Amino acid sequence: MRIMIITGALILLLAAAIFFYLRQPEFGKMPSGGRLARIERSPHYKNGQFHNLVEKPTLSQGYSTSGEVYNTFSKNIQGVLRSIPFLR
Repeated sequence: MRIMIITGALILLLAAAIFFYLRQPEFGKMPSGGRLARIERSPHYKNGQFHNLVEKPTLSQGYSTSGEVYNTFSKNIQGVLRSIPFLR
């Protein structure tokens, strides 16, 4: 139980650190003034977001996210396992 509390506290601490780090001015801010007006005049900006000229799917037809994750990790593991020398 103590390990779970410590792990949870560390996760919360890490999440808070990341949240405040990403709120720094270097990461940008919401547009306002002239910049906002220029964005709203763009022909690609509709309903509060930009739209691509050509609709592109995230994955090509015939592929799935889970399948691509499996292929990525299984191919890398096989290459790593072949390169490890074994003593006999």
